[in-house]
Amino acid sequence: MLILVLYFRSLSLLFFTILILTGCLSNNQKFNLSGLSNFSVNSDFTIEGKFLINLNNSTQNGYFSIKKEANIVQLKFGKNFFLPEKELVYNINSNLNLFELTDSNLLSSNINLKDTELNLRSFLETFSGKTPSNLGKDWNVYFYKGYKNIDGYKLPKRIKYIYNSFSLEIILNKIIIK
Repeated sequence: MLILVLYFRSLSLLFFTILILTGCLSNNQKFNLSGLSNFSVNSDFTIEGKFLINLNNSTQNGYFSIKKEANIVQLKFGKNFFLPEKELVYNINSNLNLFELTDSNLLSSNINLKDTELNLRSFLETFSGKTPSNLGKDWNVYFYKGYKNIDGYKLPKRIKYIYNSFSLEIILNKIIIK
């Protein structure tokens, strides 16, 4: 009789342990991205995320916020929230020089790269996951790690822009369409 009680206790302890462990595991479900909206550059929006710049063996990372209203694009970026932000304002049809985002010490050995520009509208269109035809001379863009749901929009998880030894990697975190 004592063996039966011990067997029942150990069996119930094992059952409750399995029940607790399976309840604590995260429910990693794949969600369907087909019902999500696609991002359009023609609407007014705010996008926030992180960036990583690599140039030769030097790196720079930080956060960014892009706000588009009508044809005006406001780009704010910084290294962290304790240091001052840098703010740039453009017309959506103008060109963006990504080297304005980098520290001056990152560019010290690469003066010839300062004149490289890319089309701002095409740059923003890449956030929708589309490869633009007129991004800029010698620029390549890569989308990797698939797509994700960000505030109801189907957006790429990571976007990487490459020009010679310069690369900019963007991770989108938040989007607000107005």
